Amino acid sequence: MSDFQIQYHPKFFRDLETLNSNQLDIVNKKLEIIKQSPDQFKHLKGKNNCYSIIIEGMRLVYYFDKVNLWFLILENRKSVYEEYVKRLYTLQSKLASL
Repeated sequence: MSDFQIQYHPKFFRDLETLNSNQLDIVNKKLEIIKQSPDQFKHLKGKNNCYSIIIEGMRLVYYFDKVNLWFLILENRKSVYEEYVKRLYTLQSKLASL
């Protein structure tokens, strides 16, 4: 059992809505693998605690700080890295205001 909370950025579910059922099955399997060992995938340079994995030609970016595992975005390579920074910033801003 994991010692961290698993959470999803609100826009992450919109990302999933664009996928077909086969892609969703693959994504769900990858999410389970990530949940078992979140720090095993590519660490993103310049961003503490952010990781990336390629799934079906798209990039999944998530944030892991040993307490929380946040799935941020699943999008194509062209726009994912710019967008995940925005989502991470809004998430951190909301959490800081609590």
